[in-house]
Amino acid sequence: RAYSGFDDPVLSVTFSANSQQIAAGGKDKTIRTWNPNNGQAHFRFPATAEVVGLSYCPDGSKLIASLSDKTLPCFDPTPLNPQPAEPPSRDPSQTLSGHEDKVSGWGWAPDNRTLWTAADRTLKSWSVAAASSTATLSGHGAPIYGVTFAPNGKTLASCSSDKTIRTWDIEKKQPLKTLATMPVGVNAVAYMPDGNTLVAAIADNTVRLDRKSTRLNSSHGYIS
Repeated sequence: RAYSGFDDPVLSVTFSANSQQIAAGGKDKTIRTWNPNNGQAHFRFPATAEVVGLSYCPDGSKLIASLSDKTLPCFDPTPLNPQPAEPPSRDPSQTLSGHEDKVSGWGWAPDNRTLWTAADRTLKSWSVAAASSTATLSGHGAPIYGVTFAPNGKTLASCSSDKTIRTWDIEKKQPLKTLATMPVGVNAVAYMPDGNTLVAAIADNTVRLDRKSTRLNSSHGYIS
């Protein structure tokens, strides 16, 4: 199925957790949502800048966009009933701001209300209901590329072009440890389901597992 309506290249796409809606946005400063089961368009959300990232909160009640102007507008993506023939527009319910650069990574806390974002060498937590930042974590020496929650929801991991992966205690809002320095920058990081192993995508064309120092060769260049 093809989803159309954009005037310029699409830069980001994501599914809601229940797979009942798909959202995409890009250079034409719009975000569009559809029902992936029948292709029906739901909304056309306006943005103030290019849309470089999109994320639904876990329960699907909010859709948050990362824009090139460093802001994070929040939209209500709930489809209308009945659905109009033409997708209506809906302004953001709130806009989060505070980073000095565009957001490059994010993760939702298990409470469904707290968002952690990564940009400009810092991590910030946001109470989405209050549209405000509640904490800032710093320590990386270069831009942060990715952030991920451990399955227990209590630990956050971040990776950076400073060649490190750092873990953080979310409840105490403080660092836990810095993993051994990598030979080059780290593009992305994720926890395995056991919660004890971190998988890192390294800019030297490898994937590394931190628990057993396993090195997997990649034939696809940079992994992101």
